[in-house]
Amino acid sequence: MQRTTFTVSEINQLIKVTLEGYLPPRITVAGEISSFRPHHSGHLYFTLKDNNSQLPSVIWRSTANKLKFDFANGVSVLATGNIDVYPPFGKYQFIVDTIKASGVGNLQLAFEQMYNRLKEEGLFEEAHKMPLPQYPMSIAVVTSESGAAFHDIADSIARRWPCAALYLLPAPVQGDGAAGKIANAISLANRLADKYGIELLIVGRGGGSPEDLWAFNEEPVVRAIYNSRLPVISAVGHEIDTTLADLAADARSSTPTRAGVIAVPDRHELIEFVKGLRQRLRGAAESRLNLSRSRLQTVMASSFFRNPLYPVNYKTQQLDSITQKLRRLADASFAANKDMLNSYARRLDMVSPAKLIDKNRLTIEHISSTVTRDVKVMLREQTSRLESLEARLQAVDPRNVLKRGYTITTKKADDSIIRSADKIVPEDIIVTEFADGSKLQSRAQKDGE
Repeated sequence: MQRTTFTVSEINQLIKVTLEGYLPPRITVAGEISSFRPHHSGHLYFTLKDNNSQLPSVIWRSTANKLKFDFANGVSVLATGNIDVYPPFGKYQFIVDTIKASGVGNLQLAFEQMYNRLKEEGLFEEAHKMPLPQYPMSIAVVTSESGAAFHDIADSIARRWPCAALYLLPAPVQGDGAAGKIANAISLANRLADKYGIELLIVGRGGGSPEDLWAFNEEPVVRAIYNSRLPVISAVGHEIDTTLADLAADARSSTPTRAGVIAVPDRHELIEFVKGLRQRLRGAAESRLNLSRSRLQTVMASSFFRNPLYPVNYKTQQLDSITQKLRRLADASFAANKDMLNSYARRLDMVSPAKLIDKNRLTIEHISSTVTRDVKVMLREQTSRLESLEARLQAVDPRNVLKRGYTITTKKADDSIIRSADKIVPEDIIVTEFADGSKLQSRAQKDGE
C-alpha cells in the first residue's frame, strides 16, 4: 500500500531529492538582482527576478570575496550554480558559485563603479596633482622585480639623465594581494624620501590583459597614489590601456620606457640649452662692454677731462661774485641802520629819563610815605589778630589740658579716643598718653577681675 502520510521534514526532504534528481546539476540563470541584503557573516542573500517571477538566491562568502564588481540591486547578471532546498524552512534557493554582469564584462562594470565612486571623492581632481621636479636626482620605482618594466625605465633614464639614482621597491603587479603590496611599496617610498632624498616615484608594469592590469584599478593603489607626498608617474601597460592609477597619478606615461622620458630631462638637450645660454650671455656681455667703452670714450672727450680744474675755477669765480654782492648789501644795510639809530637817539634825548625822574620825584616820595604808613598799620592789626588766635588755640590745646593732670586714652587697635567705658571690651589693649609725651599700655578687664 502506498504511503500517503509524511512528516513536514520528510516532505521537505522528498522535495529536495526530487528536485536534485530532476534538475541539471549546474544551471545558468539570467536575471536582475533584487532584495539584496548582505549578512554580517559575509554571505550575500538576494533575489533574481525577471518580469514575471523571482528566484531566492545566495552567494557564500568564499565566492563573494572574489567578485570583481560592486554587487547591487538593479544589476543584470548571469548566475551559475545549483538549486537546493533548505529543509528547515521548506524553501528552495539558488546557490550561486559563478556570477558576472550581463551586457558589459565584470571588469568593465567594476572599473566604472570604482571610477564613479572615487571621482565623487575627488581622487582624480587636477587641482590635487603636483608638478614633477625639473631635475630629479633620486627616483624610486615600484614594479615587479622580475619584469622588464624596471629595466625599460632604468635604460631610458640612464640614456637621458645618468646622474639620477634609482631605487627599486619590488612588488607583485598582478594576482591576489598585489594591490595591497603595491600600495605598501608606495607608502614605503614616501617614508624613505627624506632619508634617501627621493624626489619622484614611478609606479607601473608592462602590458597585459585587463585581468593582468587589474591591480592598478583597485582602491588601495589609487588611494596610495592620491595620498603620496611624492609626485607619481603612472606607467601601466601600453598606449591603449588606461587604469584608475593613471587617473590618480600626477602624470601618466603610455609605457614604462616613456615614463623615463617624462621623469628626467635629456642631458644632450640640456647641454645644448646651456651652450645656447652661454652664447647669449657672451653676446650680452660683449654688447654691454661695447656700450661701456663707448660711454667712456664720450666722457674722456668731454671738457672735464681736457681741463679738470675748469669746474673748480668756475665755481671759485661764482663764489667771488657772490661775496662781493653780499659785502655791498651788508654795507648798505649798516648805513641804513646807522641813520635809524641816530634818529632814535635824538628822539630819546628829547624824552630823557633823568628829566622825567626829577619831574615825578615828589609824587613818588609822597606815594612811598603813604604806602609805608599803611603797611605798618596793617602789620600791627594782623599781629594783634594772630596773638589773639594763638591765645585761643592755647586754651583748647589738649597738651595744655594734659599739663593740668589729665591724660588721653586711646584704643591701640584703631587709635580711636576712648570717651566712655562702653567703647571698650575686656582684653582690649588701651594706650594712656601723658603731658610729657610718654605712653602706657594696659589691658582692659571687668570689675572684680
